Amino acid sequence: MKTHEKILDAAFIMFAEYGYDGTSLNMISKKAGVSKGAIYHYYSSKEELYLKVIEHYFRNINSAIEKNFETIETIKQFGKELIEDYKTNNYINKFSLDIFFQSMKNENVKKTVLKMYKIGIELIKSSLYKLDNIDPENDLGLLAQKIWMLFDALCIYVSYGINVDFQKLWDEFMDDIFLKYLKKAPHTK
Repeated sequence: MKTHEKILDAAFIMFAEYGYDGTSLNMISKKAGVSKGAIYHYYSSKEELYLKVIEHYFRNINSAIEKNFETIETIKQFGKELIEDYKTNNYINKFSLDIFFQSMKNENVKKTVLKMYKIGIELIKSSLYKLDNIDPENDLGLLAQKIWMLFDALCIYVSYGINVDFQKLWDEFMDDIFLKYLKKAPHTK
């Protein structure tokens, strides 16, 4: 693993575990097994490193979107798997909440998150245009936003430990959402 990748991985864990405010570059360097100077070789500040970790985090999600948005069923399965990741991976869960809270305090974090959201929504939208059973005459940008928002909301629920059948909620919401956007069968006599 390359040094900058070690730093990103260690920073993700530390930011997830202790939040942005509770994490120091010393903690990250120790976790990564590199010197603090090595961190400064790649990142000019803790904030820049945090922003890069956010981008890395969302790139992983966006990469998974590109691979899994092939049919309505694979989209539904993808959402279930992501929700399960949130339920079982405490780092993902905690880091997501920290991003949420930091974006309310730090304009650079907010801009980075919004930039990554837009990329994710555009990926979903372009994937939806490729589906045979979706009517392209519909506003697929709005559908993409609905899918992103639903996923985001359910992940927040998971993060707060709300006891709900997330898999069932996801399926039912997705069925309701997609119903409106499906191509209509031609009328036969």
